[in-house]
Amino acid sequence: MINKVLITTYLACLALLSGIIPTQAQFNESPSFNFDSDLDSTTKSSLISSVKSIAPGETFQVALKLEQPKEWHSYYHNDGVGISHSPKVTWSTPDGFTTSSLIFPTPHKFDSFGLNAYGYEGTHYFLTEITAPPSMATGDTVSLKADATWQICKASCKNEKGQHTIQITCSPTTVENPAFSSELDNYRKKYIPTENPENWTASATEID
Repeated sequence: MINKVLITTYLACLALLSGIIPTQAQFNESPSFNFDSDLDSTTKSSLISSVKSIAPGETFQVALKLEQPKEWHSYYHNDGVGISHSPKVTWSTPDGFTTSSLIFPTPHKFDSFGLNAYGYEGTHYFLTEITAPPSMATGDTVSLKADATWQICKASCKNEKGQHTIQITCSPTTVENPAFSSELDNYRKKYIPTENPENWTASATEID
């Protein structure tokens, strides 16, 4: 127990020092994104829309795809460590559009400096649900801008970012994007369950 407290305190001090001392020893700011020539230390990011066009007032999904370099990992929003920066997306949309909180896939548990941490390795998808306004006119095309940030860690940690824009056209009926389904259907069944199976039961017990 003492060792875990000391480790957590040590990590917190490193995080504070990274904001005071102008070095890149602990948290290195990545100046680029979607950069292909340095896969040992750079995540590739992209957006995938679930629709090609949307009917007024309907909701669709957009996935932030993070292809993380080998042996590096990012963190779940409840990371188990307490000082990491989990993926975040800030949306800029036209008036009338609404966006949900980021939907995180199920993480896996791993050891981080002797602590139980929760996060992701390899390629993962982080979803946002977006609803078009009922007043959107057929034929209108709008741009939706996503400013994404995340942190990847190995022996040290790097803060990375990606900026992406997608265009959505309004149509009388929603037209699905088959590329989204082919890439994410199995992934969502495994990592983003929408409801509990009928044979599952849940209970909780308070222990003093």
